Amino acid sequence: MDVVTSALPTGASTLAEQQTQTASLSVLDDWDETDRAKVNIIVGQAGIAAGTGVDGVTVPRVTLATNVALPAGTNGIGKLTANSGVDIGDVDVTSVIPGVGATNLSKPEDGPHTTGDVGVMALAVRQDAQADFGADGDYVPFSIDADGQLRVTGSVAGTQYAEDTVSSAADLLFMAGVVRKDTAATLVDTDGDRTQLEVDANGRLLVIEPSAAAATASLSVLDDWDNAASDGASVSGDVAHDTADAGEPVKVGAKAYSPDGTTPGTAAAPAPVTSAPFTGAFVPAAGAP
Repeated sequence: MDVVTSALPTGASTLAEQQTQTASLSVLDDWDETDRAKVNIIVGQAGIAAGTGVDGVTVPRVTLATNVALPAGTNGIGKLTANSGVDIGDVDVTSVIPGVGATNLSKPEDGPHTTGDVGVMALAVRQDAQADFGADGDYVPFSIDADGQLRVTGSVAGTQYAEDTVSSAADLLFMAGVVRKDTAATLVDTDGDRTQLEVDANGRLLVIEPSAAAATASLSVLDDWDNAASDGASVSGDVAHDTADAGEPVKVGAKAYSPDGTTPGTAAAPAPVTSAPFTGAFVPAAGAP
């Protein structure tokens, strides 16, 4: 039998090529979880790092185009955790949730203090020599001196004086503030509270309580006494005439004399001055001085 060698048609693979293809297909057929396809996505590195970890040569990077803005939306990107030193960019606070609880910055008026309450501390600036912080109408901090004392206007720096000392010209004093009350009324709610002095519409200090009106009327009567017969002082007792003594009557004292007008007794034993209550009209004895 004669064998004639003939050339392969154009595009036909040789036996060697077919054997190479068969080997490659055999590898693909065996891919599973234990023998995955190996694709080098990082130049010069076989495989990439699995799981989480730090930056490395086998850790792939994800980059975004810098000329394309992030799309608008409402989806969150996850909870931000504390990470000191990391700048997340500018943040605009559009609102502050109000509240007056222990952990809120605000506190209610006249609310009691509780240990652990949070708030915003009011800061002050030390100025050994006081100077203006800003122009009229500007926001400025408090100013304190080298001893930490808050600077205030007025006569707070006035000198205190000892009791019963002599006043001198230009003494610094504290003015006592008062409240005008055309109709006297209390300024506080509870007995024992501190309060202000009160003056009337004319600036006169109110010192008489409404319950003392009767005393005021009585003083007015005394003020009107004069020598006129129609408006003189009248005094009357509470014991009837010609009755036994009772209570504490006012008695009139008299000096006894003899009917002839001489003083009874002798020079060695003079008659004493006695009290002689009247029993009727007083008629002096003849010759009495």
